[in-house]
Amino acid sequence: MIKTIYILLLLLSTLYSRECLIEHDSVRRLVRPEKDTLAISPSGHFYIHYDLTGNAAPDLTDQDGNGTPDYVDEVGVIADSAHYVLVDILGYEEESFDGDGGYDIYVMSYGSGSYGYCYVGGNGTSWIQIDNDYLGYDLPPIKIMQISLGHEYFHAIHFGYRSTLGSNSYFYEMSAMWFEDVLIPDGNDYLNDWADPFLEDPTESF
Repeated sequence: MIKTIYILLLLLSTLYSRECLIEHDSVRRLVRPEKDTLAISPSGHFYIHYDLTGNAAPDLTDQDGNGTPDYVDEVGVIADSAHYVLVDILGYEEESFDGDGGYDIYVMSYGSGSYGYCYVGGNGTSWIQIDNDYLGYDLPPIKIMQISLGHEYFHAIHFGYRSTLGSNSYFYEMSAMWFEDVLIPDGNDYLNDWADPFLEDPTESF
């Protein structure tokens, strides 16, 4: 039974991977977003770009009075944690350096169902775009942000090894969803609703 559940989760990670862009196009030049300001993560490794006004601005609440919205502080903390686990503990090579400060994360405005995106540029360099509020999910918004950022940052690590996906996109998605459980063990948002049809009816078609 346990083996069956593991196989089911592995298949679900492929069939129901979160909406996530892992794309390489040598002809089309991707353009990074422009944002009002940035904050630097506690480790100094990540630059978090965000707007102070407009629909893409995060909640600007700053309870600790450090001049940075609490949401952006949380982004920096989980990004540093993902880097620490992947690079310092698990031993992966750090993501490719783009020659301009820290690794870039952009806070955008997406609808429910769009978790985040990792865009790959030249020479394996990349950047991440995440949602500004993560409303409309079963788990708390901060938890969904943490899961999504960990997932997308593993893609940044992937691209440092091989930026041309070929037939490897399934592996990138499966391993990124595995890392969600490593980084946020009590996340498991893919078990909410996604797995229900298969757990309730073993004859359900994949």
